[in-house]
Amino acid sequence: MATADRDTWIEAGLGTLAAEGVHGVRVERLARDLGVTKGSFYWHFTDRAALLDALLAAWEARATDGVIARLEASGAPPADQLRQLVTLAFAVPPDLDRSVRAWASRDPRVSAVLAGVDGRRLATLERLFTEHGAGSPASRARVLYAALVGEPLLHPAQTPEARVTMALEALEGLLGP
Repeated sequence: MATADRDTWIEAGLGTLAAEGVHGVRVERLARDLGVTKGSFYWHFTDRAALLDALLAAWEARATDGVIARLEASGAPPADQLRQLVTLAFAVPPDLDRSVRAWASRDPRVSAVLAGVDGRRLATLERLFTEHGAGSPASRARVLYAALVGEPLLHPAQTPEARVTMALEALEGLLGP
């Protein structure tokens, strides 16, 4: 049987986490799905908990750190960075974010990570609204973030394009005086 590298295990784990939630992330099943031995898993991770930690870190890096870094590197005006953020937020299926939020409701450690992620995301939005010169930037940030997080929950069948259109329309209202 073949082996899989650490990143392959993480990608498979993220896919399962998104599709089935944290309870679906099982070493035996991932090994079977990847067509590899469990020994391949233990070469990269000490146990399932270590894999779950890696999944959480990968989600945080992609869904928050990477997005913020991309916005800051763009050098675009704050309003354009907010528009870019909206587009990036809906560029990936919402299932992974939804699964992490469900996981956080049952695991205090994950809840703490999620609180940190939400805090950094809100701080970024507030900073961009402040730099844009909008009044009540904290309130505007919370409203936009609620739309970004809540829209996929309210309308799960909606296409990413429709979500982007709705969020950009809402953002234009928030960018006003």
